[in-house]
Amino acid sequence: MKSKTLFKNKRNRYLLFFLALVLIFASSFKKYQSGYINSFEPITNFHMADSSYFIPNRAEGWGQYNSYFRVENDSVVMEIILRRHVPPHTDWNMIMLVGTITQTYRPLGERSVNFQEPNRRWTMILKSDGKCYVKLISGIPLTGNTVVLPFKTKYKK
Repeated sequence: MKSKTLFKNKRNRYLLFFLALVLIFASSFKKYQSGYINSFEPITNFHMADSSYFIPNRAEGWGQYNSYFRVENDSVVMEIILRRHVPPHTDWNMIMLVGTITQTYRPLGERSVNFQEPNRRWTMILKSDGKCYVKLISGIPLTGNTVVLPFKTKYKK
């Protein structure tokens, strides 16, 4: 007679493995859901991208999901995905410092880059000292906890 214990039955092993995965996923989701991304505190310990070429203004809650810089002859291609934890009553019509491009990839002169969303239009201003600013030009101001803004441009180095 075969002994059927909890771990010898192949179906039970798969069921326990699946249950363990569900519990791990549920506990990690709860960690991120409970105040890590959804609170109104600045995100200071959540760094997702390499910041060797672009340093976000973390003091104002800005960060980056990703950044990509590439040199093409005498120009630089910059792609950056910014994020900001939004404090209540943020005035998006004001110019906000989002970060700084490091010495290697700073633009030769000032440059403005526009980004169009379905309901809004943004501009990013790149200064020759590497400072990067963002401003809402038109449209509905953002609400919610976290904002994600992608920008792509090519400028003279």
